[in-house]
Amino acid sequence: MASEASIPTKEELQGLPRWAQAAFAARCADRVRPLFSKHWPDAPASNLDRLNHAIDRTLLASVKFSNAIDYWDDDAADASPVVASVASAAASADAVLDVTSHAMHETYIGDSAEPAHSAARHSLEASARAGYEADQLLIAIRTDFELLRSLSQSESWTDESPVDTVLLGPLWPVGKPEGWPDEPKPERPEYLKIELVTPAGLTGEESDDLNRRVAAFFAELSALHIAMGGTGLRLVQHDSQETAPVEDRQPIGSETGPAEVCR
Repeated sequence: MASEASIPTKEELQGLPRWAQAAFAARCADRVRPLFSKHWPDAPASNLDRLNHAIDRTLLASVKFSNAIDYWDDDAADASPVVASVASAAASADAVLDVTSHAMHETYIGDSAEPAHSAARHSLEASARAGYEADQLLIAIRTDFELLRSLSQSESWTDESPVDTVLLGPLWPVGKPEGWPDEPKPERPEYLKIELVTPAGLTGEESDDLNRRVAAFFAELSALHIAMGGTGLRLVQHDSQETAPVEDRQPIGSETGPAEVCR
């Protein structure tokens, strides 16, 4: 397949709102994530955890504002050229999150377009070093950018607008490169669960109002959990007449519930 697609330039990426840049960078790193384990099958769990955390928390944070935490190191860089490139893509996505998070609090206004561009460039580098054709990856990267640009214009996004990566569709819109690792996604991380038992005797209106207030509270608590290095919260609600829990998992930033990792 011959493709005329190319990765967005830094100047093009500067035209996206900051959280759109974070979503773009995280998706670039997410695509090449399987190459890490394939080319470093005996990687220490701590290195794999850092890679997954860098990508997942950026995907989450693009949906709900979050503070960044400086935890990344480059221990993986010596494993193989492919692993080094995947790690660099994840680190670049994390750098976008760092700049964007600080900008939200006006503590530091830096350039988030440069690391976003680096995430795309390093993902292409990882794929090339692993011996894959670039066409499908280039199309996927360019498709994400064009969708983000279109949505940011049609929805009048600002630097404060959250971005749900579910809106961007599949990671590989025209399929994966032939022979791409079919490694299963890492298991979703454990969530810190806090149980709410709805008091008996409430009217339907009172119950609905309580649920809305609790969901809003837990959305903010989930954002704090992510900011402190966690992966988000979910709300498990029990009807006072029932014993089996009913899970309500909604993306952070919605009015109805807490966060879920979106891939």
